[in-house]
Amino acid sequence: MRMTKVRVGVIGVAVDRHPRVHLRALKSMEDVELVAFCDINEPILTKACEEYGVTQRFLDRREMLDKAKMDAVWVVCDYRFTYDVAMDCLAAGVNTFMEKPPGLSIQECRQMADTAAKSGCKGMVGFNRRFNRVIAEAKRLLEGSKPASGFSGPGGIRAVDANFGKARAVGRFTDKDGHPVPPLRVDAIHHVDALRYLLGDAEVEQVMGACARHYSHEYDSFHALIKFKGGAIAQLNSNYNALKLERISLFAEEAWAELLGLQEQQINSGKAYVDGCWHELKEDVRPGRTDSLGFWDEDRFFIDCVKDDKPVAYPACDLNNGVKTLELVNAILADT
Repeated sequence: MRMTKVRVGVIGVAVDRHPRVHLRALKSMEDVELVAFCDINEPILTKACEEYGVTQRFLDRREMLDKAKMDAVWVVCDYRFTYDVAMDCLAAGVNTFMEKPPGLSIQECRQMADTAAKSGCKGMVGFNRRFNRVIAEAKRLLEGSKPASGFSGPGGIRAVDANFGKARAVGRFTDKDGHPVPPLRVDAIHHVDALRYLLGDAEVEQVMGACARHYSHEYDSFHALIKFKGGAIAQLNSNYNALKLERISLFAEEAWAELLGLQEQQINSGKAYVDGCWHELKEDVRPGRTDSLGFWDEDRFFIDCVKDDKPVAYPACDLNNGVKTLELVNAILADT
């Protein structure tokens, strides 16, 4: 029977952006009940519980998993501890949504996928570009474009060019022991995954990667040319210590889209040329939604998976699919 109310717990309720966008989204849904919060910072925990009317508060996640009755949990803590926290949730048999990255290695992500399978619960990774309204609309338009040549080969999007830049020191990306972690594995993984999503999560056939240290002692420049099975080609350029910028270009037969995010913004505008017509693509915050960048939509997707007891599937990223994104990251980093 379809549950009428999904009881949700959240681990990691700090005042920075990621926890709050998820909290606002979940709070806006009438069929969601925020029942428990957990954070290691007691003042932050107390403030968040008061703001969202949550009575069950925990400083220890294991105590929360033991005492709070939850249908699902959102893990939005520091990325360095996502694996440890999510593994506890999955091992306890609780449906788990986690912010990216899905662990800092393929091994960690595989272990989470195996644990979810053994405990019979669902796991989903928050790659919000898969639900970004501008990106999704551009994908829809180009996939629906009408071929003009009569060529019998595959249609739809056949090439993608993505740029992801951050004016940010790479040294801030470390594992929990303080060892450097390439930002491609933590932050720019968003666009690595977006390339896979835009090409229908096709299998990767060939990768040519090139990484460099331009302005730092650690790698801060990541580039790749990727060929997917079926022939589609993707190009990735990711630079740190440069300009904060997101850009994606999509190409289909006699169709094209250019998507932009400027001035510390994620992609939120663009234009597309399809079937002889220009289309302006803009943020579209529909009634009931709290944002158009994909956070609300991905949260809604996972809630519906829990309510209907259905698997996490495309366009979302489950843990097994997360492994494939991390495999592509590793392929790009292979020569570093």
